[in-house]
Amino acid sequence: MQKQQAAAERLEQVKADFISQIAQLQDSLSQQQQTAFSELTTLKTELRDRLSALQSEAQSEKAQIMQQLGAITPQFMADSFAAEIRQTTQTLSEQVERLQANRPELFLTADDRIEKANLLKSQARYAEAVAEYDSALEIQPNNADIWQNRAEALSELERYDEALASLQKVLELQPEAVDPWHQQGLVLRELKRYDEALAAFDRFIEQRPEDAKAWFNKGMVLSRLRQREAAIAAFDRALEINAEYHEAWVNRGVAYGILQQHEEAFQSFDKAVASQPNDAVAWLNRGLALSELEKFEEALTSFDRATRFNPNSPKAWDNRGYVLMKLGRDSEAIRSFDKALETDANYDKALYNKAICYAMQREVDMALEHLQQSIRLEPSYREEAKVEPAFDTLWEDDWFKDLVRR
Repeated sequence: MQKQQAAAERLEQVKADFISQIAQLQDSLSQQQQTAFSELTTLKTELRDRLSALQSEAQSEKAQIMQQLGAITPQFMADSFAAEIRQTTQTLSEQVERLQANRPELFLTADDRIEKANLLKSQARYAEAVAEYDSALEIQPNNADIWQNRAEALSELERYDEALASLQKVLELQPEAVDPWHQQGLVLRELKRYDEALAAFDRFIEQRPEDAKAWFNKGMVLSRLRQREAAIAAFDRALEINAEYHEAWVNRGVAYGILQQHEEAFQSFDKAVASQPNDAVAWLNRGLALSELEKFEEALTSFDRATRFNPNSPKAWDNRGYVLMKLGRDSEAIRSFDKALETDANYDKALYNKAICYAMQREVDMALEHLQQSIRLEPSYREEAKVEPAFDTLWEDDWFKDLVRR
């Protein structure tokens, strides 16, 4: 009887202890429902592990007690104890399931959030993507891939300082990483920190010397630093790797144009339109190079293409009018200048060129009217007008004198 009594007391104590632990777990769950989703995720895992352990412990205790009680203890006592455990466990599990149903975001893992953020970034929903990356970083603060993807989304939002900080974090976590240097160069270029950008591209190129895009971006930074020859060398290196690199041809041509090497500029723009025939900018620049070479018929063809692919470019229409004027086709030139001014009523270059065209046609009043408008918009035309041969016949006109001497 003493053994039976001791076993029964032990059974009651185990039951009381278990119920106490279940109550503590319920209290813990209620308190932690309001915490961050990372703690809830951990709690869910711990809770299930602890419940599983408790069930295993209960089964073990039940078996031991049943062996001790043997025939003197009715079987229904142990069954009743097990049923109570199952009921408590089920109640607690239902609470967890309700929480998961009402606040599913609290149970998302880091991988779930990364996947969602990447999808949002691919859909150009960059602000939402950044928010998801931030949530993932709360769980995995040392995941370099998350930091880098976050930097890319921030760059798209033009939040360059934040993007730079994210990239710096990537390099802290992965000092041997290469890709962040290229992205850092792009961000620094947008921040106009050109020397630092150049250093970043050089770090990348040291490891990836056959990356055409890196050479191109290095060339762009060198252009911003007004190191034209070095920029051309970088563009040439990009073109050695990829002879069809359209942007490299265009910017190489621009650099040669600034250096007044118009034949080389033309050759670059010619390659650019060959690789991408519908690029209005390349056709415009090709026409400008040909104009400098005084190949006006060929230049006209280029400007025709430029206005065809971008009919809203006042610069293309203006330069088309200029070469028509050089070809003696003044009426067509006027119409082309008018198209430029339809696109941009304050396009001062078109007004000035139109004044020259009218002066060549001896339409003095029209010439002076347009000259006055151009000077109002851009006072530097006053000095240009003083040396423009087309205005030589206007020096006796008081209106002209007033415009250029004011």
